[in-house]
Amino acid sequence: MSTPLLTTKLFAPPAPPGRQQRPRHTARQAEGTLISAPPGFGKTCLAADWLARQTAARSAWLSLDAGDNDPVRFWRYLTAAIQTTGLDLGQAAADMLAAPQPPPLEAVVTSLLNDLAENAPALALVLDDYHLITNPAIHDSLSFLLDHLPPQAHLCLLTREDPPLALARRRGRGQVIEVRAADLRFSDEEVGLFLNQSMGLDLSAADAATLAARTEGWIVGLQMAAISLQGRADRHALIQSFAGDDRYIADYLIEEVLQRQPAPIQDFLLKTSVLERLCAPLCDALLDDGAAARTADGHAAADVGRSPSADVLQKLERANLFLVPLDNRREWYRYHHLFAELLHQRLLLGAGPQVVAGLHQRAGAWLAGRGWYHEAVRHYQQAGQPAEAARLAVRACGDFFARGELRELTTLVKALPLDSLAPYPELLVAYAWAALGVGDAEAAAGALEVVEGQLGVSADQLSADLPRRTWSGLVELLVIRAQLENGRGRMDRVLALLERVQPYLDRPDADLPGLHNPPANLRPVAAFNRELAHETEGRTAVAVAAYREAAGRAEQYQNPYLISFCAGRLGFNLTLQGQLRAAAQVLAHELERLEKQGNRQSPLASIALTGLGTVDYERGDQPTARRRLELGYQLAQPWRNAEGLRAGALGLAGLRLAAGDLSGSLAILEEAAELCRRHASAVSADLEAFRAVVLARAGRLAEAGHWASRRMGA
Repeated sequence: MSTPLLTTKLFAPPAPPGRQQRPRHTARQAEGTLISAPPGFGKTCLAADWLARQTAARSAWLSLDAGDNDPVRFWRYLTAAIQTTGLDLGQAAADMLAAPQPPPLEAVVTSLLNDLAENAPALALVLDDYHLITNPAIHDSLSFLLDHLPPQAHLCLLTREDPPLALARRRGRGQVIEVRAADLRFSDEEVGLFLNQSMGLDLSAADAATLAARTEGWIVGLQMAAISLQGRADRHALIQSFAGDDRYIADYLIEEVLQRQPAPIQDFLLKTSVLERLCAPLCDALLDDGAAARTADGHAAADVGRSPSADVLQKLERANLFLVPLDNRREWYRYHHLFAELLHQRLLLGAGPQVVAGLHQRAGAWLAGRGWYHEAVRHYQQAGQPAEAARLAVRACGDFFARGELRELTTLVKALPLDSLAPYPELLVAYAWAALGVGDAEAAAGALEVVEGQLGVSADQLSADLPRRTWSGLVELLVIRAQLENGRGRMDRVLALLERVQPYLDRPDADLPGLHNPPANLRPVAAFNRELAHETEGRTAVAVAAYREAAGRAEQYQNPYLISFCAGRLGFNLTLQGQLRAAAQVLAHELERLEKQGNRQSPLASIALTGLGTVDYERGDQPTARRRLELGYQLAQPWRNAEGLRAGALGLAGLRLAAGDLSGSLAILEEAAELCRRHASAVSADLEAFRAVVLARAGRLAEAGHWASRRMGA
């Protein structure tokens, strides 16, 4: 089950009352792709107005935030935005992204592009606040989308900074119309119309020109000035007293705006400035200790009756006080980003960091109670409470594994300081498993060392005399280390570690809770690694029966990851024995199981796909073999899945070698070896061995001989 999407991000902001139309920009923007300017220049309003004018096109909107730097989350939201148009688009991409282990981004984007090209009428999509996206993988995938966007689709990016999307190349090809700060500044005429008609100030032409000059046509500065001037008899004197550059004018105007508000409104604005998004119940929880306490344990506050904050939010919206509605129901809002930043600065200076930390803590508690863990963890971090963030991560840990979001879990834990994680060894053990799953062996090993330090005893000192929580934790650490050693090809070490822990796995009380897993749950993991070590040492005669038994144990303990690994090794050994039909049945059954769980496009599926591709190759069906091997190899890369990478690379290299493409064969072997090198040296050795064969076929006998000499020396 995927984390629910926040639908308020998919609404274009509605037009504020009395907003001034700017036809000279909307006409040009209709062909534009990039609106890039500093904050407060009206990028969002301009794009929303342009989108509203697209009568011949379906329109979609996505408001981005810092949390969207996860590629899967980014493309889930972008696909959802397109689906708000009512068009039958993007469902295949959405299904891929909802899988516990989504496929490579290029496959997702390709599916979306095919839908747009084949089925879509004219479509206009706006991505707001793209400057918050810093993940290179997202930039690359969006650039791929732009490179292949069908002519009836138009993408508009709103950003404070130029994105790394090959702008120079796109300019040279005439593929981008750019709207910059110089284009967005209000002219003297527009300033006069805005201040006198939209804001009703009735200023003289000289005073309007003074404000235009002092703000350089900066619309947010003009708006703040207009609010501070409303109801003032000394407007001319106030305008003439403005001095300094934009930064100082902004500081002055913020103070003027705040000082004009009643004390309760000032307090509301300042305290709620810590929120990325706000609604009435969340504001109530933030401002009221009782409400905050009721939500801190994860139970929802009673959101019935009239909320005090709802009245305040309506007043702020009516006053045009930099409050942006995020939906059509006027339930969720955000402050203009610059306004929120300045409010937050003043809050920090006036109330102090301790008060600000308390507000972040309350926000985190409320959000956690509703399952928005990522936002909640960020608030706890900003509250200076990394331990609370870690505690919350522990609560969410099972969900991450159930959904297969291993990389998301590792990213979250990495953002927390190490000393905050030490009191939660169970989280560090979970992190080690997740890091191992995505191919980060170094991170997994480092986490185990921290756990040993927290337990106060090393795994080498495992003893039944230790407290249960301690010895069960050390047993799990040793099983993880056995898997690490398996990846490094140290099979004697694997067997020694597993022999040491087996008595603890067989204890009658092994089903009782452990540090992360009950010891009994580790039985199939130990069995799999033991058999893999035996197989690597040449004991393949009993491998088929052993992997069938290990798979049965994995099903008993509901370990979906191990089921896939066992199926892959079983299929591999059956193929070696020439039992191609039996191998194909095992691997096809595993694919069916993954498909029923929504994991057909996951890294786990790479194992079965590359195994089936190998069977196809042995049967002489090269087109089917190539298709399955290529897909399986791609799916293996996000987790650096050693099984999928090895089988995929060896199969594809064999196909290229058979076709006489020696350089292509070498290239894929070298690529896969690099992906595996840090965490699966045994796999790298297999790839190196085949590389020597290819070198010999290419006539590069000295290089092939060098590899053989090194292996004999080892």
